[in-house]
Amino acid sequence: MFGWMLAFIFVVILVILVLLFLTPIGINITYERTNLEDQLLVVISIWFFITLRFKFSFSNRSSKHNRHNEKQEKQQSGAKTGMLMKYVPLLLEGLPEIKRVIQQFMRHIRCRDLQWQTKIGVGDAAGTGTLIGMIWGSKSLIVSVLAHYLRLIGIPRFDVQPVWNSNYLRTRFHCILTFQLGHAMIAGVRILYWLRKGREQQWQTTPSRV
Repeated sequence: MFGWMLAFIFVVILVILVLLFLTPIGINITYERTNLEDQLLVVISIWFFITLRFKFSFSNRSSKHNRHNEKQEKQQSGAKTGMLMKYVPLLLEGLPEIKRVIQQFMRHIRCRDLQWQTKIGVGDAAGTGTLIGMIWGSKSLIVSVLAHYLRLIGIPRFDVQPVWNSNYLRTRFHCILTFQLGHAMIAGVRILYWLRKGREQQWQTTPSRV
């Protein structure tokens, strides 16, 4: 009886681990910018029925109140930065290994429904025409980089529209990233293992003070 119970528990744990590894994760990213207003919407779906939504709005319009808040945030972030600085040498030392782990994980990420529309003008036709060409070149370069690291599904849809006689900017970027939770877990465990190993080596090589 006890043996059957152990076997049942083992099977349940094995099934849970397999389900965790095969859990599909979808990240729907939509970014929009209109002149000085930015909006970012991130929707994370798990097993296609658990959904988490995160919406962020930013504005570049400065005000006295905003500058005061930014000053307080900088003071608070300064203390946090000081605490994190001690990990910088360790991260720099392990950067090649961490980069390799991240690249291996990114090969398992699928990117689909990639869209990027831009409508822009700088007030005169000559400057707008030059800028349009630069934007097309930048988008092509970014897609080449994404295709090198990620698995692109489908044909990316890009569009650049000029506004000849006024200053205007509107851009919208959208894509859906999908991967299995197991691949992310393996990458995270490998990075944490290396960081812990690096800290132990750093502690062993640090000369003791008498």
